[in-house]
Amino acid sequence: MLREKLAAEGRAVAVVRLLNVPAGSHALRLEIDPGPRVVVERVVLEGVEAIDRQQVLAQILSRPAPALTGSRKRIYRPRLVEEDRLAVQSLYEQKGYLGVQVEQKTLFHTSGQAVDLLFRIKEGRPARTGRVQVSGDWPPALGAATEGLELAPGGLFLPSLLDADLLALRERLDHAGYFDARVSSRTQLEGGKVNITFLVRSGKAARVAGIRYEGLEQTSRKLVQRYVDLRRGDPLSVERLRALERELFRTGLFRDVEVTHEAVEGEPGWRRVVLRVRETPALSLRLTGGYDTEEQFGSSVTLSHDNVGGKGRRASLQAFATARRQGGRLTFEQPRIFRDRLEGLLSFDLQKEQREGFTVASTGVALQLGSTARRDRRWQWIYALSANRFTDVDLDPAALERELQAERGRLEPVRLGSISLSWSLDRRNDPFLPTRGAIVRSDLGLFARPLGSEASFLRWRGQGAAYRDLGRGRVLAGSLRFGLEWPFAGSGSIPLSERLFAGGASSLRGFGRDLVGPLDGPGGEPLGGQASLVLNLEARAPLWRELSLVLFVDAGNVWLDVGNFDPGSLRRAAGLGLRYNTPVGALRIEYGLKLDRREGESPGRFVLSIGEAF
Repeated sequence: MLREKLAAEGRAVAVVRLLNVPAGSHALRLEIDPGPRVVVERVVLEGVEAIDRQQVLAQILSRPAPALTGSRKRIYRPRLVEEDRLAVQSLYEQKGYLGVQVEQKTLFHTSGQAVDLLFRIKEGRPARTGRVQVSGDWPPALGAATEGLELAPGGLFLPSLLDADLLALRERLDHAGYFDARVSSRTQLEGGKVNITFLVRSGKAARVAGIRYEGLEQTSRKLVQRYVDLRRGDPLSVERLRALERELFRTGLFRDVEVTHEAVEGEPGWRRVVLRVRETPALSLRLTGGYDTEEQFGSSVTLSHDNVGGKGRRASLQAFATARRQGGRLTFEQPRIFRDRLEGLLSFDLQKEQREGFTVASTGVALQLGSTARRDRRWQWIYALSANRFTDVDLDPAALERELQAERGRLEPVRLGSISLSWSLDRRNDPFLPTRGAIVRSDLGLFARPLGSEASFLRWRGQGAAYRDLGRGRVLAGSLRFGLEWPFAGSGSIPLSERLFAGGASSLRGFGRDLVGPLDGPGGEPLGGQASLVLNLEARAPLWRELSLVLFVDAGNVWLDVGNFDPGSLRRAAGLGLRYNTPVGALRIEYGLKLDRREGESPGRFVLSIGEAF
C-alpha cells in the first residue's frame, strides 16, 4: 500500500523493506528509499493504422505535454498509464474494432529517472453487423421495428449506432403512447459479426384524457394553453411532457414547472396530464450604482412588472444619472409573438448627454420587432423618431462652418427619423467573460424625410470579435469595428449627434473619449466624421484566481467623410492593465500609451471600467 502511494507520486522505483524487530516487540520497522521522481520521456505507438495517430495520442494523459520550447515532462504514474491503455482500447471499440488488443510496456532509462511508454496495438478488423431482430411485444400497429434503424446486416457495427437505435425505438414507442415501455439490447460476436437482439417490453398504450392546471394565480390560463400542444385522445408521450416543461420554464414567468400524469378512475388506458407551476414574482425594483473613468459616478433605479395583465408582457420605468448622462426610459415589451418566434418592444426615452464640446438633449420613441434573444442568430427591425436640441456648444464656429458645411452649423434643433435592420451571430462561450468563439454584428440604418427625419443619410456599422483559448487561462482576443455614413437628398452633412467618434475605454485606450479624429483646432474638441475604423488586439494571462494581466494594442481613426477614408493613417496606442473577473463582467484597470503622440497631447491615459473593451 505504501509502495502504491509512492508510485502515485511518481516514485516508481521506490524501495520499501520490512526490517527485523526484536522478539516480543509489537512494532514494525520499515526502511524506505523513495528514490527519484520518474518522468515520462516519450510515448511510442506501434500498429496504429486505421485511426489517426493524434486521436490515439489524445487518449494518453501520461504523454509529455507540448510547450513553447521542447516538451514538459509528465510524472510517471503506473495507475494512470493503465487507464491510458484502457482509454486507447475504448477508442478502438467505439470505432468498431471490437477485437482490438492493446499491450503496454514501460521501458526504464538507465538513469532510472525517466521512462518511455510503448503502446503496441493489434487492431484486427472492424466488426460487421450480423442478424438484427426484435424480441418481445413490439406493437404491430407501429410497423416493422427494424425499419429505419442505423444498424443493418452487413454494415459496420459501432456502439454509437446501437445506442442511437435503442433511443429511436424508445421514441417510437413513447410517441405512440407507450410511455412506460422498456427497450434493451443483447449482442453476440460470431465469426467477426455482431448479432443484435432488441428486447422490447411495451406495456399498454395510454391516451390523454384532459389537462389540470395548478398554481396559476397571476398568469392567464390562455397564455399557458398556447404552449400546450396536447388534446384529448392524443397518445401520452413523456418526451412531449418534458418539452412542455422546458417551453414554459423558458418564458421566465415561473420559478418551477412540473408536468406529470395520473390515472383516471374508471377509464383504463386514459391518463390525465397535471401541470403544476410556481410563479415568479412579477413586480421588482432594482437599484444599481458604479464608477468608471468616462461616466464617473452613476446610479439607476428600475421598476419592472414582468407579467402585465397575466399575458407575459413586460413594462419598466427606469431613471438614471451619471456625470455625463441623465434621463429616463419607459418600455413596453411583448416577448412572445408567434409562439416565441418574435419579440416586440416599444420605448419612450428622455435623455440629456454631455459630449466633448456640446450637450444634446433628446426625446424619442422607438418600435422594435425581432427574433428572440435566446438564439445565437438574431435580427431586429427598428423604427426610431427623436427630437434633439443642442446646448453648451464649445466648438469653434469657424470649424463648424468649414467642416460641417454650415447646413446645421448653428446647431439648431433637429428631428431624426430612421428605420434600421440589425443582425448578429454570437458564437461566444460566455457573453460576459468570453474565452473562445466569435461574434459578428451589422447594422444598416436609413434616415429620410418620409420617415419623419429632417436630415437624410445612410449609415452602416459593423463589428467582428474573436476569442482564442490558448490554454492554462490564457486568451488572445481581437476586434474590428467600422462605421460609414453617406448624406443624400440635399443633406450636406450628418447632424453632430449622429456622427461617428472614436477614443476611450471601449475604443482606443490611451485617448480621451471621442478625441480620435478631426478636432476643431489643435488639442480642441472633436467634430466626429462620416467614416471610422477601430482595431483592437489583446492578450490575457492569469495571475491569481480571477485576476489577470492584459497586454493590448489599439489602432483606429475617424475621417470627416467617406472619401477621406484611409486605413493607412491610424492613430495607435498600446498598454497593459489588470482585470478581475466578476459574474457581470470584467473589472478593468488599464493604462494606454499613445504610440504616435502629437504636440499638446498627453502621453497616455488610465482607464477604470467594467465590461469587455470589445
